[in-house]
Amino acid sequence: MCNAKTDKSELYYHLTNHYHTMANLKTSPDFPNRFNTELVDTGDAFVKTSDVNFFSGKKLKPINTAASAKDGSKIAILENQEADLKDLLGKVDSVKNSVKYKLSSSLKRDNYDLAVRDAQTQVNSRKLMSTAEAQYLIWSLKTYESELDGAKVKVGNMNKLTSNEKLAIGLLVISVYGKNTDKESLYGYAKFNKGNDKTFTLTIEDMHNQNKVVSTKTMKTSDFAQKR
Repeated sequence: MCNAKTDKSELYYHLTNHYHTMANLKTSPDFPNRFNTELVDTGDAFVKTSDVNFFSGKKLKPINTAASAKDGSKIAILENQEADLKDLLGKVDSVKNSVKYKLSSSLKRDNYDLAVRDAQTQVNSRKLMSTAEAQYLIWSLKTYESELDGAKVKVGNMNKLTSNEKLAIGLLVISVYGKNTDKESLYGYAKFNKGNDKTFTLTIEDMHNQNKVVSTKTMKTSDFAQKR
């Protein structure tokens, strides 16, 4: 990435999630021996690799070079990039109406929504984008769309679910409706009524607020499961 203030190309890590658990140094006087953590919304954040000490895990490979980042920041958006952005934004409604979006985890849906918002904001601003800015927006939209992996639970009989099938649907509901931010910690769960497997009751509670019930509604099982 090319730093606009210094006009210097540097290598950054892109934090793909917006919420991260971090140590609170103000309330952790004995850091790093003991420390308190809190959930922080970092937004669409980047961290300089030179500020990070590698401890363990997979080594990451850069997706571009310092030279290409610097050159790209000075070249106007290319015609094919404009076409790519138009196509990606043009299918947003289709993506959001798909099962892969609706049944993805709230985190993956949020990541896609924010990528769409950022791209639409840039396009609507009428500001001339650089090829580097366009490349990032295109990468972001494609990456977060590809990570949408929602799928219905496969069951033997839609009218008579097994206990394991109900459990699988329940786990899917938790993934879809669970949401953990600095302001709320939502937990959604399904309850099937005896003798009726075609619907279930969805209850959403806020665990940050003494498990207060936020909403309760009846859901169709067919929106979460299909016959195998």
